[in-house]
Amino acid sequence: GYTLVRLVLSRLAEESSSVDDFIENKIPFVTQKMLEYIDERIKFLVEEAAFFKSNFLVLEGFIKKELFLGMFGIVGLAEAVNHLLNATNQEDRFGYSKEANELGLRIIENINSIVTSHKSKYTGCFGGQHLMHAQVGIDTDIGISPGCRIPVGEEPELFKHIIQSAPYHKYFFNGIGDIFVFEDTYKDNPEAIVNVIDGAFKTGIRYISAYSDSSDVVRVTGYLVKKSEVNQLENKKAVKNNATVFGMNAKHGSNAFDRKRRA
Repeated sequence: GYTLVRLVLSRLAEESSSVDDFIENKIPFVTQKMLEYIDERIKFLVEEAAFFKSNFLVLEGFIKKELFLGMFGIVGLAEAVNHLLNATNQEDRFGYSKEANELGLRIIENINSIVTSHKSKYTGCFGGQHLMHAQVGIDTDIGISPGCRIPVGEEPELFKHIIQSAPYHKYFFNGIGDIFVFEDTYKDNPEAIVNVIDGAFKTGIRYISAYSDSSDVVRVTGYLVKKSEVNQLENKKAVKNNATVFGMNAKHGSNAFDRKRRA
């Protein structure tokens, strides 16, 4: 990836007067502007900073400019849908109601059609396109779910969660995923986890992460932290991994340690 720029859909929804305004006006305008911004950032890397003419990774053949493209990131789909539908009951919200899930797909399909129709002179692969990326969030996000994920604390049953998530994955060649926490007893029956993974792939899921509820190592979003080190940091003690700071903020800001345990 040359660069990653992200669109916070929930904030854009708050600036919209209706679903139609969001889909027909806000999304096309912002998506096009963001694509132009991505191209400008790439132009700086390629033409002004001359990274691909001077960096040792290029000179020694480790990377090639022809294999790079821009990453169009999105976050906060769930919150955008819930805001646009004024969903207050769980049955009306993203991950549960047919209307909410269909609106989520409509939003992603609209963004995807604009992104894939844009051609960049700096991209030598994927037909000159930039690719969509379900961005995993940053530690300062509060009330903004990563990518197309259902908010932590609102997860449905496992099989419903997988079926709901699967249709989004085909739009995100540049990365998308879901995270599932399994009860420790699954360690005695690993075949059950394999069955879950196999079933998920058959529905169209591209990537999932899993860990046990007793594990000290937790996947926050796109990185791992230790719960024990987060606890140390919360108690004003020094830690070795700087990702622990991000993990602590994600724990408090987006409930990253409170995902539903799958029994």
